[in-house]
Amino acid sequence: MSAAVQTNRGVFRSIGAKIFAGVAALAVLAGVVGAVGYRGLDTLGDLVDQTASASAVMSGFNDASGAVAAFVLAPEDKFIARGLAALDAATAASDRIVEADTRDRIKRQIDDFRSTFADLRKASSVIAAAATEMTTTGDELVKTANATETESFQKVETVDREVAAIQLDLGQIRSVSLAASKLQAAIYEARTALIAYARQPDPILVSKAQATVIIAKPDLEMLVKMAGWPATQKHVQRISERYEALEKKLQITDAFDETVATDAIDDANVLTRTVTTLLTTLNLLATTNDEILRERADERSKVRVTAGSVRSFGDSAKIAVAGADKFRLDPSEANAEAVRAAIKRADGFGKMLERIGLAQLREGLGKLGAAFDRMVAAKRDLDGSIGRALERSTAASQAIAAIVRDQQATARDERGTNAMIVIGTGLAALGFVVVIALFMARKVAAPIRGITAAMQRLARGETALDLDARDRTDEIGDMIAAVSVFRDNAIERQRLARDQAEKDEQERRRQAKIEELIRSFRAEMSTVLEVVSQSADRMQSTADQLNAGASGASDQARSASSSSRDATASVQTVATAAEELSASIGEIGQQARGALDLVEATSGNASSTAARSAVLVEAATKIGDVVSLIRSIAGQTNLLALNATIEAARAGEAGKGFAVVANEVKALANQTSRATDDIVAQIDQIQAATRTVVDAIEGITQGIGDVKTYTTSIAAAVEEQGAATADIARSVVRAADGTGHATESVDQLARSVEETTHSATSVLQVSRELNSQAQRVRAILDDFLQGVAAA
Repeated sequence: MSAAVQTNRGVFRSIGAKIFAGVAALAVLAGVVGAVGYRGLDTLGDLVDQTASASAVMSGFNDASGAVAAFVLAPEDKFIARGLAALDAATAASDRIVEADTRDRIKRQIDDFRSTFADLRKASSVIAAAATEMTTTGDELVKTANATETESFQKVETVDREVAAIQLDLGQIRSVSLAASKLQAAIYEARTALIAYARQPDPILVSKAQATVIIAKPDLEMLVKMAGWPATQKHVQRISERYEALEKKLQITDAFDETVATDAIDDANVLTRTVTTLLTTLNLLATTNDEILRERADERSKVRVTAGSVRSFGDSAKIAVAGADKFRLDPSEANAEAVRAAIKRADGFGKMLERIGLAQLREGLGKLGAAFDRMVAAKRDLDGSIGRALERSTAASQAIAAIVRDQQATARDERGTNAMIVIGTGLAALGFVVVIALFMARKVAAPIRGITAAMQRLARGETALDLDARDRTDEIGDMIAAVSVFRDNAIERQRLARDQAEKDEQERRRQAKIEELIRSFRAEMSTVLEVVSQSADRMQSTADQLNAGASGASDQARSASSSSRDATASVQTVATAAEELSASIGEIGQQARGALDLVEATSGNASSTAARSAVLVEAATKIGDVVSLIRSIAGQTNLLALNATIEAARAGEAGKGFAVVANEVKALANQTSRATDDIVAQIDQIQAATRTVVDAIEGITQGIGDVKTYTTSIAAAVEEQGAATADIARSVVRAADGTGHATESVDQLARSVEETTHSATSVLQVSRELNSQAQRVRAILDDFLQGVAAA
């Protein structure tokens, strides 16, 4: 559009001028609304800052109160530090409050609350120090009690070992005393026999004294072995010497007389007195050991009582320390009384231990009780400080809450004023915007919507449009003129499209007719070629099978011919071997009958030998019975000789000759007994060897019987094999004749099969050529049809 046209329209007839005027009016309105809103936001921002500062102060007080509550549950310095840090944050937040009076009131509350943390820390330090002192003192008390208990039990073990040694010593003393008493009784009995001999000599009395002394010798050996005490050693040595002297005198048998008897009596008297002295010494030793044993038992009882008291003291101290820890967590009167009761119970054991020289335990217990009293007092102070802290925290929280409520009320009032201003300004702006919107909708939006609808209809292909731009001199009129041009072009394009569609339809029908003719020709030719190809394939397959069958039949015919010739030769060989086998089997039959006769003769000899060996065994058994009788007679003779020797000893000088004869008879009986033993040994060997021979002969006889049975079976089998071999020879001759005829038939079959193979090969070549020509025709036809279709 030219500049002249724009000039004729006028500036205010332009759409751009109309839009600019509306936007300028909206900008002025936005400035007014923004100024009013900024004023309200600034006021609200100040109120929000004051409220946030008050809320931060409130949060600091809440954190400090939480630290106090945590300190109540676990009195640790970290909670004090946390509470002071929270109060520092509250102080920093109070500095941002504008009103001086409000700020000063908040800081006074913070300072009052801060002072309670110092009281809490002081009371907590006292409690911690008292708890540490109680733990240290309790550990020392328990350590001392454990050491004392260990020492006491070590003393008990030492005393127990001493008591065991004393009891062992007492048992040994009793054993030695018993042996000494038995020795004393034996010596007294021997002394009595010797005194009787001195009055009236009698060898029996000497033998009695000798036997009594010999019987007492084990008791003397026990004295020498066990009585090793210094007080008894010299007595035991003297007893041993006198016993040996007495024993030597009693061993004199030929020259024993009244003088020797008198000396022996003196030795017996000395032995009796010495043993009496030894018994007295042993009695004194037993009495002394009994007294020592009683003293050690009393000492052990006292040490055990001390150990038990120390253990009870240590347990009570542990209970007191554990109760103090429980009191720190739960400072109730019941827990405090439990600790005091444990200390009182430990003090009772401490008094008992103090009387036996262990005063340090009770002194340590006094320190433990004093530390617990300080802990209880500090716990009361801590409870008071906690109460004051909670009261001040509550008061400060209430004061700050009141300040926050005042700030909230001011904020609500200011919010109402600002809301009225903003609402009035907004309503005025809304009315102005509605006026501008109506103006723009009528002058701009409505024509644009009409043009938009016309363009959408034109896009859908509608050309019957009413486009009149003669009364529009602005941009809308230009847009209507442009749309009219588009409408005219669309009408022309539709006409050209209809002409082209008619031409395309004619060409499509011609192409469809050609394609239909090609499909029909291709289908018919494909059917014909497929039939030819299938026939060629079947012919080729039949030729292949015929060729394969002919080849296999030819191979089998050649193989059968060769096998027939081999079979003929083999049958002739078998016939010859069968005749030779028949002759060999006849010879084997004669040998088997000879072996059977030999086995029967050997079996008779073995049975005769077994009967003679049985007679030999019976004779050896009878000889053994005779030897047993001789041995019995020799034993009785030996017993008679022993009795004769005893009687000769009783007869004295008159029986010496008889004693010599008895000794000779005894020697002869012993020699006879030894000889019979040798004979018995030899007979046993003969019997064993004879039994072995009999068993072997029986085994041989049984084996020969088995051989006889097997030989009889072999002879019968050989005769049967001879008859069978003759039949085989006759059958083999007949088989040789039949095999010759079969060989001639197989040769004729082989020649026929070779002719069939040549015919099958010719058919196979023809079928392959036919199949190849059919495939070539199919390829030529496909190329022709594709060329036609492409044209």
